[in-house]
Amino acid sequence: MNKTIQTVESAAAGSAFLIEDVYPAIEGGRFAVKRIAGDRVEVWADVYREGDAVVGAALLWRPEQDRDWRREPMIHHSNDRWFGAFTPVEPGQYVYAIEAWTDEFATWSHGIARKQRTGADVSLDAIEGAGLLTKAHGARQAAAAVIVRQCEDYLQTGDVTSLLATELGDAMSESQSRPDLTRSPPFPLTVDRDKARFGAWYQMMPRSQSRVPGQHGTLCDCIARVPNIAAMGFDVLYLTP
Repeated sequence: MNKTIQTVESAAAGSAFLIEDVYPAIEGGRFAVKRIAGDRVEVWADVYREGDAVVGAALLWRPEQDRDWRREPMIHHSNDRWFGAFTPVEPGQYVYAIEAWTDEFATWSHGIARKQRTGADVSLDAIEGAGLLTKAHGARQAAAAVIVRQCEDYLQTGDVTSLLATELGDAMSESQSRPDLTRSPPFPLTVDRDKARFGAWYQMMPRSQSRVPGQHGTLCDCIARVPNIAAMGFDVLYLTP
């Protein structure tokens, strides 16, 4: 099981998520997973919490030396299983993690849709939903424009369908406060160049490459042999200790 990390706010809220069975991961992140530069890295995880609130999840990744995370949305696959992917284009050391939170607007949207199907009055629920729009923050310009437009439509017409538009749900998914945000530990990833995937390797012991009998070889002696080795069709030269 991969334990999760809570923010201060999520700990206070007492509603931590569990993020488990992360794939790929070797011994829970103790050792680095290996991939090739340019290949798509697919990440799976079980993400869940108590209750019937709608869950949101994102895949975070970055080069190990960077401080800023890059985020990719995760897609709900089945039951508690979620899926996301990213593509590192340069060789090097990377880390990735998973974040989870309660999607308050989606939870509200699902609840009011259930009430509508039973024919119940949803006028008070609609007011609650409009109130959630006023809490949106940090949205991209396009998402913010959708939120403002749909909110104005509702205020002018009183039609709750303005609050249930799919594009509004998408805009709100990136614009809500997330007091119960929970993050998994980081998982290490080693990204190798394409030659690591396949190729002919030639192993050489530098000390044995001297042209002078009884004298240890040097790196200069090794370099002198490189054109010969390349001509034989080898891709990688491996120097033993």
